[in-house]
Amino acid sequence: MHSNACTVAQTAHTATPKTSRPKLRVIEGGKAHTNGSRCHKGSRVRTPSATTSCSFANSVRIAFAAMTVFVILCVAMVATDVRQSRKLDAATRAAQYEVLTIHSGDSIWNIAQDHPLKGCTITQTMHHIRTINGLESALLMPGMQIRVPS
Repeated sequence: MHSNACTVAQTAHTATPKTSRPKLRVIEGGKAHTNGSRCHKGSRVRTPSATTSCSFANSVRIAFAAMTVFVILCVAMVATDVRQSRKLDAATRAAQYEVLTIHSGDSIWNIAQDHPLKGCTITQTMHHIRTINGLESALLMPGMQIRVPS
């Protein structure tokens, strides 16, 4: 039973309410070393309960790391949104407006391209044009008059 390879020593078969399997202990190199920590990297004894304990501890570490990354991403998105909102507010306060009469073929996208807000994207300018004119959709009818940045 002694060899340099792993040997399996079967302990007494005790029936417990949870399981009726015999408890096994794998001993590497024929000698058991325990240091009190069931999930120690250098531990040479692997028992079923130690493996379960290690798996659970690793799962908790991975879950904690994933939650930390998620929180950091959420904070970054909120910070970016706040910066964009401030940028849009500053641009709209500084903007001058003119009244534009809609012609056949006009779209809010084209109007936003032709009348951009300084420092804002076309999408932000489109949203601003819709907001200041109370437009619920992007549908424009010929003859309509809307306010646009000049």
